[in-house]
Amino acid sequence: MPFDHSCRFCSSGFVSVKRNSQYCSISCAAKDRVPEVVARNKARRKYPAIEGMTRYQAWYRGSDKIDRLRDVNKRELLIQTLGGKCVQCGYDKNPKGLVLDHINGDGKEDRKRLGSKIFRHYIKHIEEAKTKLQVLCATCNQIKAFENQEHNRTKRIN
Repeated sequence: MPFDHSCRFCSSGFVSVKRNSQYCSISCAAKDRVPEVVARNKARRKYPAIEGMTRYQAWYRGSDKIDRLRDVNKRELLIQTLGGKCVQCGYDKNPKGLVLDHINGDGKEDRKRLGSKIFRHYIKHIEEAKTKLQVLCATCNQIKAFENQEHNRTKRIN
């Protein structure tokens, strides 16, 4: 037995077999739930919504900045532990110009084993770091990589 109803969202009349139907279509039901879905998603957000910024920009300026600074400090501490200057040319003016280089060129295997933030592992295992890593400036690191053909081995033509 069909029942006459009025749609809760668009107020149009419709006939339904169900006694408690509230919407004339699925799209009206979805449109009526938009405010509560938006509120639920905003409550779940890890980072605050900032007007005029993307989520990434809000994240970058958010609370995780402390974690990023902690990572920078760990990297710089590891560099200082390993000597604090380039082992080839002696550069030590800016720690941002220094890199952690794998002595034997086995960085790819290390990244597979440990992930991209290898300094997090080596800061806890200093003796292993002293045997596997060295500090180079960015220029000396590039020269070493070129001479030993350490970068892009699969893409090289020669």
